[in-house]
Amino acid sequence: MIVGAVIDDQGAPICCEMWPGNTADVTTLLTVVNRQADHY
Repeated sequence: MIVGAVIDDQGAPICCEMWPGNTADVTTLLTVVNRQADHY
């Protein structure tokens, strides 16, 4: 499993997600960024 966490500039967690092992950053990073942009 791969755990990804998004934190703010103070180090507080904003969100986290889990993906199957062997998942590349290029397939997850933009998805998380876009989801956060839509949320805020």
